[in-house]
Amino acid sequence: MSIINCALSWLHDYKPLWDFLTAIGTVGAVVVSLYLASRQTKAHLTVSVEALQASEHSPMVAAWAIINDGKADQVVSRCYWRTHCIEPGRIYLLSGCELNGFGPRQLPLRISKEDQLTGRDPIDSIADLANKKIPETATLREIENCIRGSKFGCTTTTGNTYEIDLPEALQTALIARINLIRRPI
Repeated sequence: MSIINCALSWLHDYKPLWDFLTAIGTVGAVVVSLYLASRQTKAHLTVSVEALQASEHSPMVAAWAIINDGKADQVVSRCYWRTHCIEPGRIYLLSGCELNGFGPRQLPLRISKEDQLTGRDPIDSIADLANKKIPETATLREIENCIRGSKFGCTTTTGNTYEIDLPEALQTALIARINLIRRPI
């Protein structure tokens, strides 16, 4: 018996084993490919904002930070302040920003994992923009209701939106500034 005939005979005798192993390999390949296809890169940004005032006589600013704590790069296209009573609903902030402490930079800007994007917008500027959107006939109570519950956020070029509630100190400062614009001393 030649080596070739011996090998063919051996393969023929163990055909059910080879069929079984082939089936296991096929199922394994399907499971792995389905897992890889369904696994998405995790995109997540953490947004924060706070009121800062260097001294009693310096203007108050909204200091914001966006941290990419996901696994995928993100391109932040815009930062905004939003409330329910203005149309189109968002006031886009125009300030420059810094990426990991280096700047100034302009949006849109790509941020990688663990990068931090920061910026500062004067409350006066946000209040001036908001004042133009709030109806002139609005009372102080309506202005307060408009500002309460407002949000700060950002959008990405993929259409994701990340928002947080505007802190109480910033809401109060915006209400006071808008009231001052409308009713000068």
